[in-house]
Amino acid sequence: MSRIPLLFVATGLTIALVAAIPDASAQRRAHVRAGGATADGGYRAASGTTASGERGRFARGHAVESDGQGNVSGASGAAVQGANGGLGQRQGGFYRNADGSGGRQGSASIEGADGGAASSSGSMTRNTDGTYAGQRQTQATGKEGNSYSGSTSYDSSQGVQHTATCTDATGNVIDCRGN
Repeated sequence: MSRIPLLFVATGLTIALVAAIPDASAQRRAHVRAGGATADGGYRAASGTTASGERGRFARGHAVESDGQGNVSGASGAAVQGANGGLGQRQGGFYRNADGSGGRQGSASIEGADGGAASSSGSMTRNTDGTYAGQRQTQATGKEGNSYSGSTSYDSSQGVQHTATCTDATGNVIDCRGN
């Protein structure tokens, strides 16, 4: 079972729904869903929702697929736009194999109407022997230009590792803990 096409379906559904959102003052909401059994004894399902109103608009989509052999994967995505111009999005996916292995990944980002922004992405895997490994990267920039860049990883054999760098608006390295 391929996890990549399922992620494209959920992302494409979310993008299509965002493009179809009417004017933010229209006070509208729409929801669609579909699903059914597959020839191999599995199941596929997808859903999507859009809404808009005076406070902004959003769209989200979800998809899940199983193959009847114990393998399952899914993906989701969402986007939001505030009435003041702020934007946000997230996407993610997961899989679980019949052998007990599995994993997940996801990302999110926001852009404030005042110029601040942040993004984060990460993943985690579980191997058939029960060991885990994962990582996450995070970046943030304040409206005044100070920024944070951090990376955290985890491995069952090495534990947690973390690094971070903070800079001011001119690129000088500063203390991440603040004053």
